[in-house]
Amino acid sequence: TNSAEDEDSPTWGVDSRRLAFVRYVGACCSNPDIFTMDADGTNQVNVTDSVTSSDIDPAWSPDGTQVAFTSNRTGDYEIFTMDVDGTNVVNRTNTPAADEGGADWSPDGTKIAFTSNRDGNYEVYKMNADGTNPRRLTTDPHADTQPAWSPDGARLAFVSDRFGTTPYRTDVFTMAPGGTDQTRLTTEAAAVDEWPAWSPN
Repeated sequence: TNSAEDEDSPTWGVDSRRLAFVRYVGACCSNPDIFTMDADGTNQVNVTDSVTSSDIDPAWSPDGTQVAFTSNRTGDYEIFTMDVDGTNVVNRTNTPAADEGGADWSPDGTKIAFTSNRDGNYEVYKMNADGTNPRRLTTDPHADTQPAWSPDGARLAFVSDRFGTTPYRTDVFTMAPGGTDQTRLTTEAAAVDEWPAWSPN
């Protein structure tokens, strides 16, 4: 990309031919929209095209047909899905809380992990891909965010500040998909370690 606006949050489509990403359209750092493009940067398409909401954190479904994303178009941040061309937008969470933090699909496409503060502080949740049966996976009094499924579906990586807020630090953890066996991976003092991403193998 080479535009005048800020762009971030790239995510590959399943066939590696397309990417989804966020572009902050207009004034600096305002009105983020989700775009898709070919892997060489051509054929850029604004698939959310909203002038009133913030549409962020795209995540391509494993079968390549949908993109999950976070939007405040209903008044607070919720998780939505849409077809890759921007049609068939569906609100998958609907709570007074902030449901956000980078939704991520399970490898089989049946679940979506996300972050919510619906129980008082930010924790990692998972739900069925249609939004039913939301379940809280972490219960620490600190913030647990940024879930990422492993390619085999056996683990979820996530980020937590449970080991220090003065000075502020975050560490990367993994856990079983049911929330058990939470294992700390990074231990650098006073560092901010975040946005884990699994290698394909």
